[in-house]
Amino acid sequence: MNPSCVRFALVACAVVIASLSLASAALADPDPAKLPGACCERCQGACFVVNDPSECLGAFFAGGSCEPNACDQMADCCLPDGSCIITMIRDCIAAGGGGFTGSPCGPTSCQGACCTFEGACTVSARIDCFGYFELLAGCDPPACNGACCLFDGSCTAAATPEVCQGNFFIGASCAPDPCPPCPVACCRADGTCFITIPDVCFDTNGGEILPQPVCAPAACQGACCLVDGSCTVILRSACDLADPNRTWNGAGSTCAQAGCSGACCAPDFSCSITGPNACQFPSNHLGGGTVCDPGICNPPVFACCRLDFSCVLSTECDCLSTGGAFFFDVTCAASPCAESYSIGACCYGGKPETCMITTSLSCNGNFSDGLTCEDTFCNFQPVFACCCFDTCILTNPGQCNGVSFFNLTTCSPNPCGAGACCDPLTGLCQSLPYPSLCFGNYTVGQACEPNPCPPPPTGACCDRDTDACTIAPFIPCVENNNGFYRGDGTVCTPTICGGACCLPPVQGGVGSVCSILTRPDCAAAGGTHAGLFTTCGFAFNLTTCCRANFNGFGGLSVQDLFDFLAAYFSNNPRADFNNSGSISVQDIFDFLAAYFSGCRVV
Repeated sequence: MNPSCVRFALVACAVVIASLSLASAALADPDPAKLPGACCERCQGACFVVNDPSECLGAFFAGGSCEPNACDQMADCCLPDGSCIITMIRDCIAAGGGGFTGSPCGPTSCQGACCTFEGACTVSARIDCFGYFELLAGCDPPACNGACCLFDGSCTAAATPEVCQGNFFIGASCAPDPCPPCPVACCRADGTCFITIPDVCFDTNGGEILPQPVCAPAACQGACCLVDGSCTVILRSACDLADPNRTWNGAGSTCAQAGCSGACCAPDFSCSITGPNACQFPSNHLGGGTVCDPGICNPPVFACCRLDFSCVLSTECDCLSTGGAFFFDVTCAASPCAESYSIGACCYGGKPETCMITTSLSCNGNFSDGLTCEDTFCNFQPVFACCCFDTCILTNPGQCNGVSFFNLTTCSPNPCGAGACCDPLTGLCQSLPYPSLCFGNYTVGQACEPNPCPPPPTGACCDRDTDACTIAPFIPCVENNNGFYRGDGTVCTPTICGGACCLPPVQGGVGSVCSILTRPDCAAAGGTHAGLFTTCGFAFNLTTCCRANFNGFGGLSVQDLFDFLAAYFSNNPRADFNNSGSISVQDIFDFLAAYFSGCRVV
């Protein structure tokens, strides 16, 4: 058949169907089966009265009212784990449950239809279902047909769960639409608040979802932790996320929740109260709300069992340096060194074996009573130098809780003293008292003047405001240039800082032509940019600029036309294809124009 004839037939068919639908909707009598009642909506369990059960996305009670509140009635509730409890309907919905059969909880109260991926159906409890489960549903044909909610929130019919590329609802249809997500309150980066769906909020520049779906005054303010550990409640933009010394705790957060200050332990075990970014070594910050109690920064002291079964209170470093077995969080009062077992070297693992000083009861390998790891050598594996703070111990790496030097079998000279720490990301040098404080390359005895650290690697840095590309190290790129770092060794190319640009008709399509361009180049071409680093989609499934790919998978096909018409006749908001604010026959014409233009990448 001539393709032009096929196109004309599809257009004519769609227009006729649309016209008949509008006419029949105007002439149809009200359905007597559609009775008003109370609806407990599925997001918050709020109650409101609807005239049509199909308008309720939650639990519907025919003839029910919200005065008294039907959602506050007690009913049997099937929880997501398959258990049944008697609770208020509102609380059941908030817990993700459902059911409401009106009968007491029993062995079969929470059974339903269980569909395998191939579409076979059995009646079982949720916990026994290894497939898709629909509470209280039966296996009457076609039980395993249903509605498929795609990740963009659209709904499409699915023959079996296996073909659904989203969330499958057994036995459901797309009218009413089971897919609309729960509304949320979303904060933009500038602090303005609006009610939308989660996907739209995530796609909004700087979008943050508030804990409650309410845009109250100052709702988008939050706790901002300053470098000194103080806290103020301000907007995100005022907190200045580009400053690494400040920490944003999210819209709606409070200073009481933020815990901006806490105990900071210095290398000499002294303590001060500050913010984590002001702590000399952030890893030594004990967390928000902690205080400088006496000895809080000292190494813990617990039971150390020596080879003669005597018990002393010791730090782990001192215990291991004398060949003892350290028992964390145990005191000598618990008699951990009783002579009912032996203490010695335990060899375990593969080849070469690993050695540690422990008890005969705890050893899962070859135990040598009364011997040290130096005496045993565990299948001739030598011991290495281990740094426990600034103390050097000769032991097996498996027993070292600090820094092991696998190329050193002696503690003379001491490899655990003061030295230089080179940060590989910044090339900066820091003088430290012992190596475990260094998260880079450490050289004992090395000074930082002159700087011994090699310069950091560089790569392409994309400015998030202008899409301009420069070559810079990682830290200056993300902190000073407010940019995106594309990786070590990357270079600036015409598109490395680009994204998907949807071109207008003059460029060859009805918004369906996609090209990877920077935002300035996209604007110069008269296009609409989808954002930095966005793509046009997969080669076989273009989505970014191809709105005619209505169901979002499988590329452009006749199924997209059927899915659009299904959305149109169910009055789904997605059928407002031209974004006019209302759904009309013009949306069909505009969809078909985009459909026949195709989806292309240039």
